[in-house]
Amino acid sequence: MKKIKKKATKKGKGFKITAITLALLMTAAAGGAIAYAVRGTLPEEAPNAAFIEGLAADNAGRREDDDTRIMSANLLVHYRSWGGSDAAPRAKQFIELLNKYQPDAAGLQEVSGQWFCLLDRNLPEGYRFVHRAATGLFSRFTTIIYNENTLNLLESGSLRYDEGTDGRMRRIEWALFSRRDSGARFVLTTTHLDLLHEGQIEEELPILRAEAEQLLAFSGETKEKYGCPVILTGDFNAMEDTPYTKETDAKEIYALLAEKLTDTKDAALYAKSGLAQSLSEPCYDHIFLDGEASVTSFRLLSDPFMEEMSDHFPIYADFVLPVPPVGEGATE
Repeated sequence: MKKIKKKATKKGKGFKITAITLALLMTAAAGGAIAYAVRGTLPEEAPNAAFIEGLAADNAGRREDDDTRIMSANLLVHYRSWGGSDAAPRAKQFIELLNKYQPDAAGLQEVSGQWFCLLDRNLPEGYRFVHRAATGLFSRFTTIIYNENTLNLLESGSLRYDEGTDGRMRRIEWALFSRRDSGARFVLTTTHLDLLHEGQIEEELPILRAEAEQLLAFSGETKEKYGCPVILTGDFNAMEDTPYTKETDAKEIYALLAEKLTDTKDAALYAKSGLAQSLSEPCYDHIFLDGEASVTSFRLLSDPFMEEMSDHFPIYADFVLPVPPVGEGATE
């Protein structure tokens, strides 16, 4: 009887521990859900009048042959120590921007926890995160969103740079898409390379170069594997060589990328910027093309009314993608 009682007591204690653990997990989950809801609530106030009026007046139309619009945007984290601010009013602007320009997919950088909650709860109809479960709240600030009404997500993956300093940002996020209307396929990548600091260039430049070389190798292998163009978006922390480019702007890294890839700003038949920054000024943000596709338009959304949203201006490029033969994914 003692043995039976002893076993029963142990079993009872085990049950209590399990129940307590379950209760704690449920409490934590409930707390997380509440925090997610609170952090993901947009302000009731509309964006400022200049933003609303400027966005409404802009022509966001596509040219007749355009079929795919790709955007890149560094949203700027909400951390004050990084130079950020409350993301809620800025997210409301970005969501209005998505509604206006309707990119088929976008590579995003600096999607911190607050940004993730805001976007995950409020993205326009049809838009989804490619890697929702690993974005923002958890480990990845570099991510992709896409419009499932226009694109099929076929495959996706994530790769941390071998030499990168921060796995949340210094990585390659990628996805293979096909267009729902034509079957045209492309791979989209987004990244956020390391940056150079004054007085530390000698130590940091090799890291940046290693990341760029790994990205180029990945793009080439991916293009060959899937037999379709690769579109590379991101904050590359590397600028074109111009009279305005500083030593910390890593012009060597931009040159390395531009030698192997096509900068869509240069290839576009039509390019336009706003008044706050011209196309001739160097930029950290780029959309590169690896493979065959026509680039019809490039936009640097540098109008003054965009300046409150982030410390980077969004960019987008419009493409005409090659359509596969019937029987290889094309619509008959």
